[in-house]
Amino acid sequence: SDYGKNYNFRFVTLDLTLLQANVVSDPQTPYSGFNVEVVTIPEVTAVSVRFSVVNNPSFQKIEVNLTDTGSNPNGKRIWAMGNAIVPYRSNVRFKLFYVIGGKRYKDDNGGRYFLAPQPAVSPLLGYGKKPHHTV
Repeated sequence: SDYGKNYNFRFVTLDLTLLQANVVSDPQTPYSGFNVEVVTIPEVTAVSVRFSVVNNPSFQKIEVNLTDTGSNPNGKRIWAMGNAIVPYRSNVRFKLFYVIGGKRYKDDNGGRYFLAPQPAVSPLLGYGKKPHHTV
């Protein structure tokens, strides 16, 4: 408490997990689709994603609510946003918001934000998605 103000802290990694985030591009169209899917604990009552397009600064930041698509066999809830229209071959930077008990919390990947599509692994920087190898 700070002079009567109460603070609530959550362990984001226990509340919410990003299942996937993709940018789907069709060369036949001048745009792409950005989609996100997350799984949460049952107590979460709302999830949204705020995103911007890194490689197109004129694209305004947008916040979109995800849809509760039901529970998985473990009782966790699955939330999804299908294909928000973004410029062709966009690189999207985003963070997630969720509500528990009427309070809003944020997951911004530890201040690094999330990216879609995920960049390849950088041997110098040591982050990004590892390339898929077929054996």
